[in-house]
Amino acid sequence: MFNKKTAESLAIQLECICKHNPDLSQNVGNVKHDMLEALDMKSKISSPELRRLNQVLFATRAFDLGLKTFLLAADVEIDNRSRHIRGYLSYLKNHNSDFYHRMNGDIANRIETTIVYDRNRLVHVAGQYPTHRDVDTILQNVGDYLSVVISLKK
Repeated sequence: MFNKKTAESLAIQLECICKHNPDLSQNVGNVKHDMLEALDMKSKISSPELRRLNQVLFATRAFDLGLKTFLLAADVEIDNRSRHIRGYLSYLKNHNSDFYHRMNGDIANRIETTIVYDRNRLVHVAGQYPTHRDVDTILQNVGDYLSVVISLKK
């Protein structure tokens, strides 16, 4: 289950990867902040529907920034047109690096299906809001797949 301890652990692992580049510490802080915000929306938004929607947004934003930060730590020059989850996944599965192992294409496809597709389905349909189960699933997938990305470090 994705919880505060998991979020903090992932942030610490990402911070260790980025320690050679102090400019990335702000990114790591933002990843941690967004993951914790996704977990703790109860007191900030009174509407349960909007709270769940924001949890999905914060979780997927944390994942997006986590991928970007990992690639920046690897000194990858990210093309402006590739500054999104699918673009980051393309770098991870198609580019050779001394910093990280290539991502398996099946894993990249699962990330697209379970994070990108689900986020778009949950966020972009007017009048429809994520259920508690949707939020739990997105949070779990974000934690699991950010851990997979971090494990690619050589």
